[in-house]
Amino acid sequence: MVKESITSFRTNLKAGHLFLLLVLLIYSLVIIFSIDKCYFWDNVQFTSKEAHWYFNNNFSSFLLPGFSENSEIVGSGCHPPLMGIMTAFLWKIFGKHLWVSHLFIAFWVVILVYNTGKLLKFVLPEEIAGYILPVILLDSTILAQIFIASPDIILLASFIISVRAVIEKRRWLLAAAILFLVLINGRGAMTGGIVFIFYIIHQKIYENKKITTRIIYESLLPFLPAFILVGFYYISYIISYGWIFNDPDSPWISGWQRPEGLLHILKNLAAFCLRLGENGRFFIYLLGLFALAGLYKREKLKAALNGLNLSLAWIFFFLFVFFFYFVVSTTSAMTPRYYMGMFVIINILVFRMLPGILSLRNIKIISIAAIAFSITGNLWTYPDNISKAWDATLGHLPYYELRAECLDYLEKNDYDFTKVSGGFCFNRNQRYTDLKDRDLIISDRIDNKYFIYSNISNLEDVLITEFTDPEKWSEIRTFRKGFVFVSIYKNRLFDDPEQDVYGMRVK
Repeated sequence: MVKESITSFRTNLKAGHLFLLLVLLIYSLVIIFSIDKCYFWDNVQFTSKEAHWYFNNNFSSFLLPGFSENSEIVGSGCHPPLMGIMTAFLWKIFGKHLWVSHLFIAFWVVILVYNTGKLLKFVLPEEIAGYILPVILLDSTILAQIFIASPDIILLASFIISVRAVIEKRRWLLAAAILFLVLINGRGAMTGGIVFIFYIIHQKIYENKKITTRIIYESLLPFLPAFILVGFYYISYIISYGWIFNDPDSPWISGWQRPEGLLHILKNLAAFCLRLGENGRFFIYLLGLFALAGLYKREKLKAALNGLNLSLAWIFFFLFVFFFYFVVSTTSAMTPRYYMGMFVIINILVFRMLPGILSLRNIKIISIAAIAFSITGNLWTYPDNISKAWDATLGHLPYYELRAECLDYLEKNDYDFTKVSGGFCFNRNQRYTDLKDRDLIISDRIDNKYFIYSNISNLEDVLITEFTDPEKWSEIRTFRKGFVFVSIYKNRLFDDPEQDVYGMRVK
C-alpha cells in the first residue's frame, strides 16, 4: 500500500512538472517572439503615451494632462497611471526601448505562474493541481496579454496573489498585492474593493467568524495603504479636472453613454456572452453544468456549495455583477481581458466540484481536453462585420508585420501622410506605437484621400460596406497574412487639386 502511494505521488509529481514545463516553454516562446513588437490596442495609451509624458516631463506632475488641455497625450481619468509611471522609470534606467516593456511583463509572468501554482496546490487535490495549471494559464487571452506586454498581466497576477493571501491568511502578502491591484487601472481598483468584500465573507463562511466591527476594521488594515493612495489619485483628479465619466472633451466619452433602447442592451448582452464563452472557454462552462447536474443527482450539491467553494462563488458573483452592470448601462466595448479573474475562479470552482462525481483519472483526461480547447482558442475568428477581441488572441500576430509592410509601402511611394487616415491601431502619432524617433501622424477621418482599412480595426458595418463600393473607394494595395489583412484604399470622392499617379504625390 505504501509502495503504491509513493508510486502514485511520483507519477503525479512528474505530470505536474511536465505541465509546468509546458506552460514555461510556451510563455518563453511568446516572450521571445514579442520582444521587439510594437505596442498594440489600448497599450498604446496606458503604457506608451502615459510613460512618454512622465519620461519627457521628468515626473514633474503626478497627474497627466486633462482632456481640455489640447495635449497630444492625456490621461484616461478613470485609470490610475501606475503603468505609465513604472514604464517611464524603467526607460530612465535602460533607455526607451520596446524590449523594456516586454521584459518587465516577463518578470510579472514569473510571479503569475508561481502564485497560480501555489493557489492551485492549496485549493485542489494534489493529484490534479498540476494538470489544471495549463488549463488556466494557457488561455488565449492570457497568452495575448503576455505578447502585447499588457498591464492586465499585473492586474491578474495581483488578483491571484490577493485571493491566495486571503485563503492562506497572509496579511502582508495581501497588502503588497492589493497595492498593485488597485493602482494598475480602474478595473483593478474596483476589483480591490471586491477582494475586500470577499475577505470578510470568506472569514464568515470558511472560518466561521462572526462579522463584527472589529473584524471589518482588522480586515481593512491590509487594504488601507492601497485604498488611501488610489483615493488620493481620484480626489486629486476630480479637483483638478472635474468628474471623470461625463467630460465632453474626453476621447472616450461615447463609451460612457447609455445604450439606446432595449435592442442595444440585448446586443451588448450577446457580445458579453460571446466574450465569456469564446476561444474555447465554453468547454469549462459545460463542465460546470455537468458537475452541478451530477452533484444534484447524487445529493451532494448542498455539501459542494459550502465552505471554500461558496466563498469563491461569491467573489465570482461580485465580479460578474460588476461587469454586467457596465454591459447593460454603457456602450463601452467589452473584451475578454477584463474577465481573466473570473475565468480563473470559475476554473477552480469547476475542478473542485468534479472530484465529487468523477475519478481523478477521468478528471486528468478532461483537463488535457480543456488544455487543447485553451490553446486552439487562438484559432477562433469571425466574419469582418462581427467585432473580434484581437487583443485576446494570438491570432492577431500578423498585425505587426502587416503594419510595417503597409507603412513602408506608403513611405517608399512618397504618400502624403496628411492625406492618409486609418482605423483603430493604425491612426494617431505612430511614435507612441513603435517608439521610433519621428512624428508620423495618421488621421482617423473617414473623408480623407486615403484610408488604411484592416479587420484589426473592427470598423462599423456601414464603413465596411462602403469600402466595397467602387464608386466611392478603389483598392490600391492589400497585405494579408493568417487571419489579418491590411488594405490601402483611395477615396474617389476626395477633391484634390494635386494630380497623382497610382496614389503617389506629384512633387
